[in-house]
Amino acid sequence: MIQIVEPSAEIISGLSPAEKIEKAARTCYKSEKESTIEERDKFIYGLMKSKHFAMLEHAVFTFLLNKKAAKRLYELPVLMKFVDVSKIIAFGETRVLVSVNFRTLLEQSLLFYPLMLPVIEEFKDYPLVQKFIRDSSNIYTEKDKIPFDVFPKALRKWIAEADTDDIVLADLSKINGLNFLHISTNLFITLKLVTDRGISHELVRHRIASYAQESSRYCDYNKKGVQVIKPCSFDKFKESDKAVWFNAVQIAADSYENLIKEGLRPQIARSVLPTCLKTEIVVTANVKEWFHILDLRLVGTTGNPHPDMQYLMTKAYPLIKAEIERYQTFISPEGFKKYDAILKK
Repeated sequence: MIQIVEPSAEIISGLSPAEKIEKAARTCYKSEKESTIEERDKFIYGLMKSKHFAMLEHAVFTFLLNKKAAKRLYELPVLMKFVDVSKIIAFGETRVLVSVNFRTLLEQSLLFYPLMLPVIEEFKDYPLVQKFIRDSSNIYTEKDKIPFDVFPKALRKWIAEADTDDIVLADLSKINGLNFLHISTNLFITLKLVTDRGISHELVRHRIASYAQESSRYCDYNKKGVQVIKPCSFDKFKESDKAVWFNAVQIAADSYENLIKEGLRPQIARSVLPTCLKTEIVVTANVKEWFHILDLRLVGTTGNPHPDMQYLMTKAYPLIKAEIERYQTFISPEGFKKYDAILKK
């Protein structure tokens, strides 16, 4: 049995870091449910123990550093990957915004020791998550356990002088003086997109972004039927072409069902499923990267976008625009003009 599903986009906002991690991970296994804090704590702890760190990337923390902490940060003799930094005048002085996802913090926990302190506090209702952070072999939560003698001077200073008054978690919506540089760099937007497998393969080429995609390895599509997405131009097909398309999809779905009944696991039986198989994918990226995605996949700066990808982006773009405008209008109407023009066609 096949079901036709429409492409769609949903913004994921207003969630705590733990809730966002859980939502992304449960999308992979189609195990969405209402969870208690205790259940969520166990679930995320399980992800961390199994090293399923990709899900942690969807929780992005933004810190506000005062001048003293910023100076120590800039003196570090290392290249910090997946870290977004911008200067800002806030609360009457020059400060620095630093955005880092939870996975990066965890995997480079010694380097980011001063930033980990407020993050540990952020998970105060999640004792198992806190336990993992503290027990991890790469985590030092007590300064007297840090082997300072092997570190460069700047790194020793950055860690030793860490002060919770110098570094705080920031809420961008409550900071005055932001401009588009700050928003494009430090505002991360998460969308849940429903599309087909072929289009999702184009989407995941974009970097730097984080993804959590419905797993055809673990999801048994026999339980609710194989879901597929029609090409956006399907209504313009000749009737004979429509019949060929439906027949091909039905044969694939029937073949999958038969293989499952014969005892094959979903991860093997999926090999007969079509490219138009419906998939759900959670995407987290900052505004700068979302604009890059829109340039290529909505406007077509490198050539005409795939029609189905362009159609999906017409669903995503209004959500991205509305989220940016929540933090004041940092882009003039001209800045949105090229995207708005596509929607008017």
